[in-house]
Amino acid sequence: MATQAQLERLIGRALVNPEFRTLLLEDPQAAAGKLRYKLDDSQVERIRGVDPETADALAAELVQALASPHGGDIGFW
Repeated sequence: MATQAQLERLIGRALVNPEFRTLLLEDPQAAAGKLRYKLDDSQVERIRGVDPETADALAAELVQALASPHGGDIGFW
């Protein structure tokens, strides 16, 4: 079972790396394995429940906010 910190690293990497995001959503265990983490069944199911379009939109908003000279306004924060 991955720890909360490990899950946060997986999500963070997926937000900034489109290829990793695709892998995480298609094969959560393989993506976790790239960081030498092991997910339990409930963690895999929760990740599989994420809508890919929503994940892409969130990532795009984050990248845009980080690129803004003023830090931008991330709507979900």
